[in-house]
Amino acid sequence: MISGVSGGAGGGDMSAMWQELLKKADKDGDGRISKGEFKAAAPQGGPGAENLFNKIDANGDGFIDESEGAAAVRKTHRGKPPRGPDPLQVFNKADKDGDGQINKSDFKAALPEGTDNSTANKVFDAMDTNQDGVVDAAEYMAALQKMDLMTQLFPRQGFSSLA
Repeated sequence: MISGVSGGAGGGDMSAMWQELLKKADKDGDGRISKGEFKAAAPQGGPGAENLFNKIDANGDGFIDESEGAAAVRKTHRGKPPRGPDPLQVFNKADKDGDGQINKSDFKAALPEGTDNSTANKVFDAMDTNQDGVVDAAEYMAALQKMDLMTQLFPRQGFSSLA
């Protein structure tokens, strides 16, 4: 289970998101993410990861530290907290056994009743970027970012735009 997330709807603790990213990406344990670590942690080999890294690495030192990560989150959300429930709280609720991963049946159980099964399968498969049959927190967060971008580009497509 992922912990350390505070606040109600829309009031997620961004430091918890940073800690989750560090767990996945910071392989040398120095508390910051190098370009190589960032690219290695990016879904599907990280197309565009280098450009994104360069934008986040505000001081150009070749590392993303906590302040740069927080600044990127603030910029993404234009200084406003994310809308809706905290994404990591939603993930934790779906993660029934608390192992930090959700399988396809956990994912489907967390969806609103009446969600099309075919769409749910496609979305889960798109989130499972390493195709290991489970979605971890990093894959989940990457999928939410992709879905947010797709929603901005194609506002009427909705949930199925991720698939």
